This record gives sequence, structure tokens and C-alpha cells, in this order.
Amino acid sequence: MRRYLPVALLLTLLFAAFAYWYYAPVMTIQKIGEGIAKGDKYTLQEAIDFEKLRANMKSQLKSSLAKEEFASDNPFGAVAAAFATKLIDGMVDAFVTPETLIQKDEKKRQKAQEILQSAQIVQRGIDRAKVRVVDDNGDEYFGILERYGLRYRLTDVTIPDAKKEEVLKR
Repeated sequence: MRRYLPVALLLTLLFAAFAYWYYAPVMTIQKIGEGIAKGDKYTLQEAIDFEKLRANMKSQLKSSLAKEEFASDNPFGAVAAAFATKLIDGMVDAFVTPETLIQKDEKKRQKAQEILQSAQIVQRGIDRAKVRVVDDNGDEYFGILERYGLRYRLTDVTIPDAKKEEVLKR
């Protein structure tokens, strides 16, 4: 009996580590939903890396703008694109914050939590997970969770092309 104890202990530890690795991204999504629903910006700051998220969103919007610029024949398009990139930086910096996520009314915050509860999560290696969320309009959003120590944080959200165009036309 004593000789099986180390093996049983090792198997138990391996199972616990695997369970935590598998469930940690789910806990992060739940934490984001709870933070939005309760209006708790500190919970959101723990679950979302806002600096990386802003940088990734800026990159997506600027890339979409560059595609439109190359497709157009407008000679002043390059000048307009230069101004637009500055606007994108300011807009993303202003709107991608914990405060703007919790400023929604109660009904919208509850709806956001419901949408996050239906998220599909797929592990992408040891320290990454991909999240798929579909909103009421049928738009798909993909997020990337990266591991920081023992927890995961949201670092990227892929904006659907139709939404990028909508943002850039404003």
C-alpha cells in the first residue's frame, strides 16, 4: 500500500494541474462578465490587459484603414489616412478602458454577461486560449487569453470586418 502512495499522489497532482489549466480561461471569462455586470473596474483590470488590448485593436483598425487607402484612387487619401490614424489612437485610448465598459446601463451590462456566459473556449497551447463569442446580431468576436503566472488575461479581441468599417466611417 505504501509503495502506491507516491504514484497516487503524483496522479492526483497531475489531475489537479490539468483541471486548473483547462478551467482557468473559463474563470477569466466569468470574472470579466461579473466585472461588467457589477460595474467593478478593478475586477476588469485583473482579467483584461488593457494596454495590450488597446494596442491590438489599434493595429486592427489601422490595418483595415490601410486596405481601404490602397484600394482608393484618391490622391489626398494618404493625408487623410495620416489624420485618421491619430484619430484611431485617440478613440481607442478613450473607449477601451474599464470605465467605459461599466458605464453601460444595467440592462446592457446584464446582456453582456449573458453573452459571455455562452462563450466557447479552446486551449491553444500551455499559455494561450481562444474565445469565441456571438452577439445578438450574429456577429462573431474572437478573443485571445494569455497566461500571466497562474491566471489568464484577455489581450486581444478580433473585430468583425463590418464593425471595423462602421467605426472607420464615423
